[in-house]
Amino acid sequence: MNFHCGTITDMAVSDCVNMAVSCAQDGTIKLWDYARLRPVYERKFNGRAECLDLLRRSDVNKGRVAAVGYDSGIVRVVYFGEETIELGVVFKAADSPIVRIKYAPS
Repeated sequence: MNFHCGTITDMAVSDCVNMAVSCAQDGTIKLWDYARLRPVYERKFNGRAECLDLLRRSDVNKGRVAAVGYDSGIVRVVYFGEETIELGVVFKAADSPIVRIKYAPS
């Protein structure tokens, strides 16, 4: 399988479907179908992606929302659409790298 250009910095696995999301030092986010052993799609953003977490599945989000933290202190909330990764919200959360990000269970 072709993974990322550079080091994978974090990965999260869906709690409801055969999906995993990875991020890498080159700023790329990839959605994977691990049952079929293939990437679904990817999108590259500026900066080094340090960490990510998937929002727990609900009827509203369908388990297709992730938050990704970058070395610049920026957090990007992304949505996994039918054909691409869509950018939702972007905000500067800190003046230092975001090294761990976690959605609260509620």
